[in-house]
Amino acid sequence: MIHFVLGIHCHQPVGNFDFVFESAHNKSYYPFLKMLSQFPNIKCTVHYSGVLFDWVKLNKPETHELIVSLTKRNQLEIMTGGFYEPILTTISEEDQIGQIKMLTNYIKNEFQYDPKGLWLTERIWEPHLPRILYNAGIKYVTVDDSHLKQSGILPENLYNYFITEELGYNIMVFPISEELRYLIPFQDPEKTISFLKNIDKDGVDKVVVLADDGEKFGDWPGTYDWVYNKGWLNKFFNLLMENQDWLKTRTFSEVLNDVPPKDKVYMTTASYEEMMGWALPTSKALDYKIGKKYVDDNSLVKQFYRGGFWRNFLTKYPESNLMYSKMQLVSKKVNSLENSDIKNEALKELWQGQCNCAYWHGEFGGNYLNHLRNAVYKHLIAAENLADKHFTQVNPSIIVSDYNSDGYNEILVSNKNINTYFSELGGQLIELDVRNSKFNFLDTFTRKEEAYHHILLNETGKKGNENKSDNGIDSIHDLEKKRDKDIVTYLKYDWYNRYAFIDHFFDEHTDINQVKDCSFIELGDFVSQRYKSEINALDKNVQITFTKNGTLNYLNQTLNISVKKTYSITEKGINADYEIKNNSDKDINCFFGIEFNFTVLTGYANDRYYLSNVELDDKRPISQGVSNNVTHIELKDEYQKSSVRLNFNEPVELWRFPIETVSQSVDSYEHNYQASCIIPRWIFSLKKDEIKKINFHLSVINEK
Repeated sequence: MIHFVLGIHCHQPVGNFDFVFESAHNKSYYPFLKMLSQFPNIKCTVHYSGVLFDWVKLNKPETHELIVSLTKRNQLEIMTGGFYEPILTTISEEDQIGQIKMLTNYIKNEFQYDPKGLWLTERIWEPHLPRILYNAGIKYVTVDDSHLKQSGILPENLYNYFITEELGYNIMVFPISEELRYLIPFQDPEKTISFLKNIDKDGVDKVVVLADDGEKFGDWPGTYDWVYNKGWLNKFFNLLMENQDWLKTRTFSEVLNDVPPKDKVYMTTASYEEMMGWALPTSKALDYKIGKKYVDDNSLVKQFYRGGFWRNFLTKYPESNLMYSKMQLVSKKVNSLENSDIKNEALKELWQGQCNCAYWHGEFGGNYLNHLRNAVYKHLIAAENLADKHFTQVNPSIIVSDYNSDGYNEILVSNKNINTYFSELGGQLIELDVRNSKFNFLDTFTRKEEAYHHILLNETGKKGNENKSDNGIDSIHDLEKKRDKDIVTYLKYDWYNRYAFIDHFFDEHTDINQVKDCSFIELGDFVSQRYKSEINALDKNVQITFTKNGTLNYLNQTLNISVKKTYSITEKGINADYEIKNNSDKDINCFFGIEFNFTVLTGYANDRYYLSNVELDDKRPISQGVSNNVTHIELKDEYQKSSVRLNFNEPVELWRFPIETVSQSVDSYEHNYQASCIIPRWIFSLKKDEIKKINFHLSVINEK
């Protein structure tokens, strides 16, 4: 007898566009449940993230009621999880248990169902989880079968479930069949029945699990026509009914009651196969793909072949690490509050800022999508504001620590209007929050090489799944994605992170296009090297001085030069005083620029634009140009009701251009606006021991 467990996981990220929720609901979530309701003898287990449950209840009450009715007639089992779909292993134990209990209580209240199983976000497993899950009331969890293969479980023993523990805290583990993930719904349903029949050949009770994304049943490219118009799901459900003599659809809880666990198992850190490949550094991700071709036909080797570790996304993408670091800081603040309505409100904001989708990148846009990153920052800043519940009256706070775990100190200065986070690396500003607007102007993204960029440089691209049947369709892993004909022109890569107050020494021939393409020659060693720091608190202002004695490659000579920059942080912004000193015996002609990268989320909207004392041919944030005699430049965001403005004490030459990345989404390759780069430039000569002084002010304007 085959006990077949069909599980569906449905989720949309915090901050995703409403039309995306609408499309996924209309193409996938609702039609799947509607079809299921027509087959009352077929059991199914569903997991909806709390984000999605909230949206469905507010916008699609008929779907909410359909879930209620299917649950009442015992056709539907509901799994819990972290309410806002966090990667559990990256948040504190208080937050883990709090998020799980929040969704569990929601399910109890809305559906009168007490969930015992947990959908593990992205199936990211670490060995310490059983104790935490047990303490959150969890009886079982789903992982990929590859988790167990890598732990030495024989393939023929995978059609069962297992028990694992941590310090005596037991939970049950159900392995998800990788083969079924690729069969359903992309291949003819008869292939799935044949696969299951082959497992049943010895007549012994087997447990086979398919638990996967609900979006693949209608919302992924080509699937709506295949699953519903061409009748795949209807045919599949009918085949399940026709084979009930040996094939029973069961819920996880029914299996737990009727079938004992196979054995005890301990699993290493893991996720699904594709995720572990994506987590690798790009050069190793390419090697991983090459190696995979050799092991796919060798089951003995394949079961031990694995990629990276999810947490490596925090080193692969510095932007993800900064969000993660901010989240950890805010979590400590919020969880230190005494129990109160304010703490409850702050926790809800914090937990929304833990939604996983903006912290990594794979087949979907993920952290490349600035609206998802913006949502994370918005909720984290809101939680921080609540934790600092009297933040409008407090004096500036100063935190000095290795905030982002890079081996160098960061200096975090906050006052009632802004958060300013500085790094010793380059003496740069790496976060600039407008607290009332809950907006981080430095939520930028550096252009990086991705493994799939090599596909873009290949004319044929992906060719699809050669093993599918004539009537099958490609999964998202096999699709040949759409692309603009000029997409490869956007494949530029940065060798430094694009934040603010980045100190450049250019040669006289460097032009704006070289800097935009990051193909210029940097003459100094100030961009990403360590500066010494000194902090002084002056009443309501904080003064930070960064100094570095460095070198300048000038006329084939290495000359000594120093940069000293003093930031005075006030409630209105940052006053910057630079001193550039020639410490060599040679006269130096300097071409010095200070780079700022600010985001306004889009480069094309009419409510976001540049303002300056000089006429600009194009005021859009996406524009590029060189302007002379600039005394001020402002990037205005009417949508956020905030602006950043640079006021210079002397006219400057100013360069501006957009930073755009190339990423992949479910069905296409896209170039996306990430930031507007602004570089004021000074040209001057320095004799021995001579100092050039530069003064300007960065204003943060908040209209809320």
